Amino acid sequence: MNTNFKAVLFSAAVLVSGCSQAKNVEESNSMLDLKNTKDWCVGRYTFKLPKNAVLTGGTDFYNSFQITSYANANTAKLNYEYTDAINEYNANTKVRKLIFELPTKVSGSKTIKIFSGKFGSNPISPMDLFGFVLDRGTLFKIEISYVKENKDLVTDELHRIINALSARSINSIPKEKGICITNGFIQDDGNNFRKSKNTLPFDLSGYPSVKMSLQAEALLNPQADLLTTMKSNLKERGIYSLTTSSFKTIRKGTKNQTGGERLTGQEWLSQAPMQGQNGAIATWEHAGTVQNALDPVIQLNVDSGFDGNNIKTSSLHEKETIQLYEFILNSIRKF
Repeated sequence: MNTNFKAVLFSAAVLVSGCSQAKNVEESNSMLDLKNTKDWCVGRYTFKLPKNAVLTGGTDFYNSFQITSYANANTAKLNYEYTDAINEYNANTKVRKLIFELPTKVSGSKTIKIFSGKFGSNPISPMDLFGFVLDRGTLFKIEISYVKENKDLVTDELHRIINALSARSINSIPKEKGICITNGFIQDDGNNFRKSKNTLPFDLSGYPSVKMSLQAEALLNPQADLLTTMKSNLKERGIYSLTTSSFKTIRKGTKNQTGGERLTGQEWLSQAPMQGQNGAIATWEHAGTVQNALDPVIQLNVDSGFDGNNIKTSSLHEKETIQLYEFILNSIRKF
């Protein structure tokens, strides 16, 4: 899992920790509501967030394909995105070449456009394959680079993904086995391992210092545990000592779910110094099982110390941040 951004968060806080700070405010006027929630899903996991959580993006990779989605799309959006992409290769010069373009296909609720192109004159340089799928108001752009020898393999896999792909209301939870992507779902029983990585970042409306994210990843190879990875990342940047001295560690170590799936994991909770009320930064990870598509890694990040846009004080005090973090953590389920 990617914990590099965590070091960036720590670094940002270290930079401001030298500023003179007001006395930390123990009481908060926050009205954090954990009773009114919405369901979300990422990869093979579902979770709950407060109703005022706002999705701010999303990145999806599945079996080496990158998938980008556009909500509220129509045929005009499909044609615009397709034309914009294919025009990059349409020059048919030595450095830009269109390899093939398939006729537009309509299959059920889906309109499908596919082409392949190549940049560069080197005969062994990779080619690019694109699939565009418009399904019930959502447009998906699917892309991958490949070498000539793998043309049939990746083209067949693209068609398989398109057949398994469907648009999804962002808060609907599929009943079948598969992968939740942003605005969509890929049906996949998990019997054959395919690497995947899916990330959803969130703001919390009315709480400008709060950032949240969840990331699910089916791992091909073993990786170090969360605490080892975070410590290594901080040391690589030469800021481990500064970070651990500037951020009071609230707790770190083993942290298992108290209900539901009873997922095992590790956590690192630290205070996030700000000029006014301090926030907190919490990261938790279930390590999953390598090459087991049905037991992916899941990582949760909750940060109430975001200090961008001239934010001076945390929107949540430390106890509320931990309450929010533990609520989300214990809501995580496989589906």
